[in-house]
Amino acid sequence: MGELNILGSFLGTINTHSTMLGRLWLSIFVFCRIVVIGTVGDNLYEDEQEQFVCNTLQPGCNQVCYDQAFPISQYRFWVFQIVMLSIPVMTFLAYSIHIDEKVKAEHENNTCLEDVSQSERTQKWRRRKQHRTRQAYIVQVFVKLLLEIGGLLSHYYIYGFTINAHYTCLRFPCPHKVDCFVSRPAEKRIFLLYYFSVNILSAFICFIELQWLGLKRLKRFLNASQRTARKLESAHDSVTPLQTSHVDKYMNVTLEEKRKMLENRKHIVTDTNVHQEMADCNGTLAEKNVGERDSTANYVYSSGKGHPQNLSNGSRTDPRGEKPYGRRQHSSIVVPAHGHG
Repeated sequence: MGELNILGSFLGTINTHSTMLGRLWLSIFVFCRIVVIGTVGDNLYEDEQEQFVCNTLQPGCNQVCYDQAFPISQYRFWVFQIVMLSIPVMTFLAYSIHIDEKVKAEHENNTCLEDVSQSERTQKWRRRKQHRTRQAYIVQVFVKLLLEIGGLLSHYYIYGFTINAHYTCLRFPCPHKVDCFVSRPAEKRIFLLYYFSVNILSAFICFIELQWLGLKRLKRFLNASQRTARKLESAHDSVTPLQTSHVDKYMNVTLEEKRKMLENRKHIVTDTNVHQEMADCNGTLAEKNVGERDSTANYVYSSGKGHPQNLSNGSRTDPRGEKPYGRRQHSSIVVPAHGHG
């Protein structure tokens, strides 16, 4: 029962963190490699050295000729490749189970303590661990791809694509050139092509999965950038002119200071845009001053404390409304005549 629990835990972790292509690769790895090698390959290669016969009775000649024909047994080479491919998979599974257990323990502690801030901290920690798990999965797929490509190249360099029925050997201690023969060459050739095809298919799946993970990560980054841009745009649209003036006030950015900065920049850089911006700034300042004077004049005139004509010429009215003060005005003030009743 313990072995079944461990297997169930591994399969559950695979379904949680793996993609569809990752599950497909694992299915091919288990059923098309491990199961086939453990059943068919074991019986096919169990007597390969005993049935490798050479037409000589010289002691040791069969052994050296077999070593020349097969530097490493095909069966042992495939078992070694399976073990190497299992290392990144098992490492990722162990890391994922470790992360899941830590998240579960942290959640149970927060449930018992019923602390809101602690729960928020746990959620943030959980998102960070999920991000690390995705990164570990990408690294695992990349390592599997390297191992698959390395296995293909080694397989082709050692064995090629075929198994010859006849080998010619001339090595010590053979007295002369001898002929050696392999048992069941056609069956071994078919099995060799089968395993080579499975290796190519597995490498192709890893390559496609790695590309898909990269595109998915890029799409997530672009979506996050678009959401941030939309939030900034909506926040900018929601700001009223009054709020904008307050923002400029708190940011210590006034039109006068902007005009001074543009004047300093004009002496350094002769740019048409600088001059145009400075002209716009001066126009804005003029409109602002005229607007302030007009608003003050309207207020004084409506309250009966002065005449707007005096204010338009630059004079100001005494707060008591008795007489204008400031620079002298040359315009005459017309006083309406009161009729005698």
